[in-house]
Amino acid sequence: MMFRGVNRHEIDPVSGRAISEQSMIDDILLMKQHNINAVRTSHYANDPRFYELCDEYGLYLVSENDVETHAFGYRENMNQ
Repeated sequence: MMFRGVNRHEIDPVSGRAISEQSMIDDILLMKQHNINAVRTSHYANDPRFYELCDEYGLYLVSENDVETHAFGYRENMNQ
């Protein structure tokens, strides 16, 4: 399977962090229109409904919260 994916922050240009279900659906439909089949949420947990919608619309979802590792191992490799 080939993934064609995007990153998504849960924010709306008009309503900010107050995301409606319709806004989530609009995002997903735009992704589907452009043959996107995977989405990575960014940095924090999204509304649980977004995860359900991704499942309903057939998008592979990677939820990044609690798995980001900025500078992981940096200290151990500083002197190399």
